[in-house]
Amino acid sequence: MAPSAGVLSLSDHVMILLRAVASYEQCSNEQAVAMALADYVTKIGAGPLARAVLDERERLAGKNITEDLGDLPDFVRSDDVRFVEARKAHRNFQGMRR
Repeated sequence: MAPSAGVLSLSDHVMILLRAVASYEQCSNEQAVAMALADYVTKIGAGPLARAVLDERERLAGKNITEDLGDLPDFVRSDDVRFVEARKAHRNFQGMRR
């Protein structure tokens, strides 16, 4: 068995599923977990995952940098979780073609 970077405690039910997947794929439990994670990561996408990592780092550091884009003059918060260009948010289309 390869040296582990960490230990993950799984319930009996999850272990049954993991062993079933590993048996079906004819691979080790570790490879089955890696395959499942790779599939899930592909579905989520890199952007949301990167934001989640940064949010977790900020939380652990005791920081709350929620207005990082809001500090830029060209962007404003459109709701609790999204930023948009200021002109779109304020519907200021003067001098712009629609």
